[in-house]
Amino acid sequence: MSEKNFKPAQTQTYRFEFGSDGEIRTVSFKGRLPEEEADKVLEAAGRRAYKDAGAAIRSYLERQGLEYSGFESREAALKHGEIMEWADALLHSGACRAIGARAGNADRYYAVMDHQEWIREGCCEGCCYAVKRSVLHSPLKAWSRHHVIGQTFLLDESEDKGRGFFAVRRKDGLLPFRCLCLSNGIPVLPAFGCLDMVGLLRNIESIHTVEQEKNTAIK
Repeated sequence: MSEKNFKPAQTQTYRFEFGSDGEIRTVSFKGRLPEEEADKVLEAAGRRAYKDAGAAIRSYLERQGLEYSGFESREAALKHGEIMEWADALLHSGACRAIGARAGNADRYYAVMDHQEWIREGCCEGCCYAVKRSVLHSPLKAWSRHHVIGQTFLLDESEDKGRGFFAVRRKDGLLPFRCLCLSNGIPVLPAFGCLDMVGLLRNIESIHTVEQEKNTAIK
């Protein structure tokens, strides 16, 4: 099926980001996806390695005969400091400028990150997060909703358990972010291992507790 073009008023812009260990894959397109189809796009991407997310998403759109245009898939390198600074902004900022800067003009923005780096001998620092932003348009104004779940951590082999900061956050409209759950101390999620960050993103609106998050993310 070839791409189809639509009037801007009929379409929404979608942006998906998949990051791990210094690399980020970005997929974007315009289309008219019901909410359940956007979830299925994420599900399709989650079954493949992040480097193959673009091919997985486009394949799903084609298989389902969904109308889309302007499809782009690209990858870029990110420095460790940039990733950690972005994660800290997601978990601590009261505004949403950081998310807006990454999402650009996307009406629907979905992002996951699972990153670790050995910053010196015996010491590893990293983060993981899932982010969803929805911009809802009305005749008078645009109204947005943000969901963030994430963790930053520092693991020193000389210590037993490491240190971490974890939060589940939400922002509606012009209101500041509010924390639905917060943990500062022992990391909630393991620093190493297989985390289902896409599964966490797909369920982000219904996760409000540490146990819900762990049951979803830890395979």
